[in-house]
Amino acid sequence: MAPGAPAEPGADGVTDPGRSVRAIGGTTAPRRGRRADGAPRATASGRAEQAAERIAALVGSVRPGSRLGTKEELRTLCEVSVGTFNEALRLLQSRGLVRCGGSR
Repeated sequence: MAPGAPAEPGADGVTDPGRSVRAIGGTTAPRRGRRADGAPRATASGRAEQAAERIAALVGSVRPGSRLGTKEELRTLCEVSVGTFNEALRLLQSRGLVRCGGSR
């Protein structure tokens, strides 16, 4: 691949952690889906939706086409696993809010 050429996307289109994302528009485990404080535990899809909402808020604060950061930077900001973050990106891409790709 030539230097500066865009990276090839993975099968899901969002697997490269170095790829940038741009805006387009100590106790025992809790039981029965509850956290230690008694609140309901977030599901995987709920965590992905929360991460998507956090990134969508970031998208709303920048101009279209602005670089939001790398996937790894945004994933760290959202404090979610790689799989959950990739699901959040898929949600945002399907809503037309972000696109993933190399620098352009």
